[in-house]
Amino acid sequence: MNNQIVTMRFLRITTLFALLALSASATFADVAEGEKLFNANCTSCHALNEKVVGPALKGVNEKYDEAWLLKWIKNSQALVKSGDAKAVKVYNEYNQSVMTS
Repeated sequence: MNNQIVTMRFLRITTLFALLALSASATFADVAEGEKLFNANCTSCHALNEKVVGPALKGVNEKYDEAWLLKWIKNSQALVKSGDAKAVKVYNEYNQSVMTS
């Protein structure tokens, strides 16, 4: 192979690894930020495997779709007041406790 082809392949591979490293560091930063938010705002009422004030969170993403969860997390009361059946059920199941956002 000539040097130009080898150099181009090296640059492509190096660029690929650099992009992977950047995306991994962004993901780790997102995870760390999410953990910080969860610890600050959620742990007083939620645990992973057991009910506390609110429901256990393990498997919640399988029980509800992402769009619904985002609405619930951002403003559970608006969802309840809209008459959303799932929201009303959760609200009543947990003694009409209001989830803060």
